[in-house]
Amino acid sequence: RMLYVSLYVEYFVFLLFICYSDVTLLEKLVREGLHLMKDQLPKVKESFDYVSYVAPSEAKGIIGALQPLLLESAPLLDHVIIVLRKGLFSREEESRLVAVTGYLQLLK
Repeated sequence: RMLYVSLYVEYFVFLLFICYSDVTLLEKLVREGLHLMKDQLPKVKESFDYVSYVAPSEAKGIIGALQPLLLESAPLLDHVIIVLRKGLFSREEESRLVAVTGYLQLLK
């Protein structure tokens, strides 16, 4: 059963960052399956690299959903901060807006 849940978590994290549509499901998954998400940190980090390509409101939702995991994992928080910092210096205005929105969400 744990293998099935682990595969589901990995698949969902991958799909979330492709379609960016169901942040509430990610939030529930992080809250209720925090220990399972810890096992998927490399996949979460890899997927988070693409957060600067989503709309600022969706990025806010993704960061808000991942917040319990960010509190538990300092390496993940460091990675998120680095990705947001890169976004601050992007040529794309949307990426800069996502970065600022992400930093504001982290401060909450």
